[in-house]
Amino acid sequence: MVSALLQEAPLWLGWLVTLALVSLTTFIAWRAWFADRADGRRRCPRCWYDMAYSEGMTCSECGYTAPNESALARTRRHWGRGFIAILAAAAIIVFVYERSVQVGWTGLLPSRALIWTLPLFSSGNNDAVVQLATRLNQGKLSDRNLQRIIESCTDGDRGARPGSTAWASKYGTILDRFRPVLASRRSGSELYDMERPLLNLPPVITITAREQWPAGASARIAVQALNWWPFGSDTQLRIAPLMDGAEPVTAYFRGLNPPATPFSVLTPPLEADRTSLEVEVATYRRTSQTGDEWQPVSVSRLSVPISIGGELTSMITPVSGRDLDDAIRASIIGLRKWNGGAIPLRFYVNPRQTAISAFDGVAIGYISEILHDGQVVLTDQCWWMGGTGISDIQFGSWSDEGGLKKLAEMDLRAGRWEVRIRSDPTLAIRAGEAPRCWEGQFTIPLSFVQVPGVAPEPHWWMDEEESPETPRPDDDAGADSPDGPSGG
Repeated sequence: MVSALLQEAPLWLGWLVTLALVSLTTFIAWRAWFADRADGRRRCPRCWYDMAYSEGMTCSECGYTAPNESALARTRRHWGRGFIAILAAAAIIVFVYERSVQVGWTGLLPSRALIWTLPLFSSGNNDAVVQLATRLNQGKLSDRNLQRIIESCTDGDRGARPGSTAWASKYGTILDRFRPVLASRRSGSELYDMERPLLNLPPVITITAREQWPAGASARIAVQALNWWPFGSDTQLRIAPLMDGAEPVTAYFRGLNPPATPFSVLTPPLEADRTSLEVEVATYRRTSQTGDEWQPVSVSRLSVPISIGGELTSMITPVSGRDLDDAIRASIIGLRKWNGGAIPLRFYVNPRQTAISAFDGVAIGYISEILHDGQVVLTDQCWWMGGTGISDIQFGSWSDEGGLKKLAEMDLRAGRWEVRIRSDPTLAIRAGEAPRCWEGQFTIPLSFVQVPGVAPEPHWWMDEEESPETPRPDDDAGADSPDGPSGG
C-alpha cells in the first residue's frame, strides 16, 4: 500500500507545482496590469511623478503636459512584466496539454482524483475507470483507493440510485471490472472484506414483452434480474405472472453474475380486454458462505403495457426462400451426449447462422421434432430474431422434459434418427417486434456426437434435487423497482 502511494506522489506533487506556478504567474500578470492604481492621486502619465502638490497640468519633473485631468488618474501598467508572466503561464498549460495528449488526461491524475470524477460520467465505460483498472492490474492502486471505488459504486448518486437501471449502466458496469479481483483475494470460502458491501445491493429487475398480441395467444415475458453480489453467488427467481391461470415459475442461475440472458415466462391465453402484463419477481441469493440455504432479498412488481387486437396474420407476414431455409438448416447442430452430469443430453442450435441481411426484420419460430424410425421422441420449440443485428439475449426455447429423459435412455446409434423442423408464427411473435416471420418445413438427418467426460454444468436450471423451502422475502426488503414499470 505504501509503495502504491509513493508511486502516486509525483502525480500529486506535479499538480501542486503546476497549480502553484500557474497561480503565481497569473497573479504577477494581474499585479503588473491592474494593481498600480492612482486611487485619487494626481500622477504624471509619462514619468509617474506625484503631482499632488503641483498646480496645473504640467509635470515639474519631466515637463510633460497632460491633455486633461483624467489623464493624471490613469492606472500604471507594467506591460512587459505582465506579458512575460502570461507567456509563462501559457507555456505551463501547453506543456500539461501535450502530456495529456501523450498519456491521456487520466494518466496525469492521481487515483483519488479519478475516483472523485466517477459520479460525473453517465456510463461506467469511461476513461477514468479504464485507467483505474489498469493501475489495479499493474499493482499501482492502493487497497484504500480500491475500497473507495467500491464505496462509490455501492452508494451511487442522486441520479443513479442502487437498484435502478441508471445505476446498473453506470456503477454496475464499474463493479463488473473489479468484482473478479475481489473474489481472487478471498481466503478459502470466506468473503473478502471489500466484498461484503455488495451483499446490500438490490438486484435490478426488468421485464420486456412484445407490444401487440392476438387474442388467445400465450405471451412471452422476458424477465432479467441483474445483480452485483459477491462473485459466484447463485440466484433464484420466483416469477409469478399476475393473471388468472398463471403458474409461478422458479428459475435458478448458478454462479452467474449477472445472468447474461433474460428468462422467458409464458402466460396463459390472453383475454381480449387485457392492457398490460404484470409480474411479481421474488429474488433469493445463495453464496458459498450460506451453503444450501437461500437468503430472501427482494420482491418486485412490474408491468409492461400491451394491446390485444387483430389476427396473427395481420401482425406478422410469413416469408420464405431457399437462402432462408439453408440458414435455418445450418443452425441445427444436433445432439450432444456426455457420460454423466446434471443434463448429459442436449439439443443444440446456433442462431448466429441466421445473422445475415436476408433475415433482417424476420422473426424465427419453429417446432423441432426428433424422430426415431418416423416416431416423435422429443418436441422442442425455439424462437429468436434473425438478421445482422442478432443478439443471444433474443433467443428462447422450450423442451419437453419427459421426451428429453426418454431420449437419454435410448440407443442413439440404433435405427434412423431425423429432426423435422416446422415453422410456427405463434412462436415467432415471441421473439420480438418483427414485421415478418420465416415460413418453411424440412426434415434432415439428426447429427449426434458422443462427448467423453461429464457434461458442463448449465448456467441456469429449472429444478434442483433438494428443492429447498425458501422463505418469501418481506415486501419491505425490496420495494417495487426504483424506475417504476419497465416496458419493451
